[in-house]
Amino acid sequence: MSQFAFLQTEWPDLHDAASKAEFLVYSDARAACFYARRNGGTLSRVKRASFASARNGV
Repeated sequence: MSQFAFLQTEWPDLHDAASKAEFLVYSDARAACFYARRNGGTLSRVKRASFASARNGV
């Protein structure tokens, strides 16, 4: 069970990257860093979209 299961329903892209990073943290630290950093990029896109929709009243 992933620590990031709560992300699955609302943000599946964030969940996928976070789960991969979590899975790889001990076996392949470099790949885990890649997925964690990718998750940061996805998070910033989600955040911008969320603010844009709030600003537009959607």
